[in-house]
Amino acid sequence: MDFWIIEDGEKRGPLPDYTLREMIREGKVTSKTKVWYEGAADWVAAQEVVILAREFERESEHKPEAQIIPPPLPNLPTPPKAEILWRRLGARWLDFSLAILFFVALLRLTGFSLDSEPDEVISGWLLLAQFVPALIFEGILIHLYGKTPGKFLMALHVQSKEGGRLSLGASVMRSMRVWVLGLGMGVIPLLGILGHGLALWMIRKKGAPLWDLVTGHQVKGTSLTPLKVVMFFFFFICIWILLIWVIWPYIEPEWEKALEEAAAKSLTVS
Repeated sequence: MDFWIIEDGEKRGPLPDYTLREMIREGKVTSKTKVWYEGAADWVAAQEVVILAREFERESEHKPEAQIIPPPLPNLPTPPKAEILWRRLGARWLDFSLAILFFVALLRLTGFSLDSEPDEVISGWLLLAQFVPALIFEGILIHLYGKTPGKFLMALHVQSKEGGRLSLGASVMRSMRVWVLGLGMGVIPLLGILGHGLALWMIRKKGAPLWDLVTGHQVKGTSLTPLKVVMFFFFFICIWILLIWVIWPYIEPEWEKALEEAAAKSLTVS
């Protein structure tokens, strides 16, 4: 039995039925291809011809089932690598040390005494004067550059959920949360330890500390060069040397007193 088909708008044939069945198996003729054979009233779809319909049934039988692909994983923050955690901790403590240095140096320049009696309660206004300017200054730096001195040396930067810079208000609010929840306002050691532990736990479990988890802010890291590592330790050591130099006039008497007591005890024992 011979057939004619319409291929690319042109009539082709005659084609023996076995040739046409082979073309169906090769995918050259589809179920919608128009065919005609002697005795047919008009051109019809190939699948409507009884002698050809079986070929399309076989094709569907051997056609592999569609692979079921699950949807992508929800866009949850992934816990950063341990290297990033150490870099974040180092950057935070360099910034904190720098803030303490500026605060103590300012008190020294203005003639404010750093001496206090053992039973003297630290003024709340003095606490505010220590960490409020620091968090505002940090917020401005994050807003303008996405990084602080510590984050610059550790090759880190802060960005919004969309990947852009934070607004000034969002930057200051983030800094306030860090200083209160993460550092205990910089003056309460126990709160600082608890804040560090909570931040580490949140990062491990949720991928971000509390102050970034609720807002979607992210701390990203780039390649850390050996030069920046050297610069980080150099500036960190310099900051603490300067800090000791600034407060030395206040701790020198206690230092000498401790040495004298140690010398007296050694003489007594001997």
